Amino acid sequence: MYTILKDLAQKRKQWEEMYEADEAAPGAVNSETNQSRTNKVALITPQSIAIGASGPPVGGDISAIKEVLDDGVKNIRNTIEHAGKDIVDHVLSIQTMQDHERDRREEKLIQENQQLRVSIGEVREQYKLCRIDNQELNGRNFDLGIANRNLKDENRALRDNMITLQDQLLRSQAQVTILQDRRIHVCVGCYREPVNQIARPCNHIPFCQICLQTYVDSSPNNQRCPVCRGGVTTWETVFLGMTNNE
Repeated sequence: MYTILKDLAQKRKQWEEMYEADEAAPGAVNSETNQSRTNKVALITPQSIAIGASGPPVGGDISAIKEVLDDGVKNIRNTIEHAGKDIVDHVLSIQTMQDHERDRREEKLIQENQQLRVSIGEVREQYKLCRIDNQELNGRNFDLGIANRNLKDENRALRDNMITLQDQLLRSQAQVTILQDRRIHVCVGCYREPVNQIARPCNHIPFCQICLQTYVDSSPNNQRCPVCRGGVTTWETVFLGMTNNE
């Protein structure tokens, strides 16, 4: 549109300059020349101007040419105004669509943001619960660790006590064995001196010499073996190789 208006302005300026030059020229213009100018002016229309007709008219009233040019300019201006309104309406429509799309996206983002906040809140609550559970588990682990150490200490003490008791048992068994061996060879009267008096005919050796003398003095006519309660006819001295320190 701008190019057409520019072309029309240039042609209009050229035509005005040419007609001004013709009117200023000396001599009268014949009727044939005036008639041809009138006919050529009649051929000038907005359509011919709009399509860019080449060459200026050669005659006619300059006011008619100006009127035709003004009508063409008005038509072009109206066309430009309508086109501008269409463009403005189209731009407004695009802006409205963009605003709706922006509002829709903002609403969607707001909803997603709210959902994310809810999810973050849930995650925080779960994290708090996990921390509480973790603290409780740490407390339980600490208590279990203390109990485990206590059990280890008790187990160690029991093991030491068991070893001590085993040693005592072994010593006791050894002492019992020694006592049993000594009992066989210790006097049943005093339980101190080794036996050295054998009874006949049962052959038991229950007394030492001192206890046998005491026993004989207490029962001179009815002597019996204290082991088998059998009758004793005679006592004999024997040596078993035992002492009272064993």
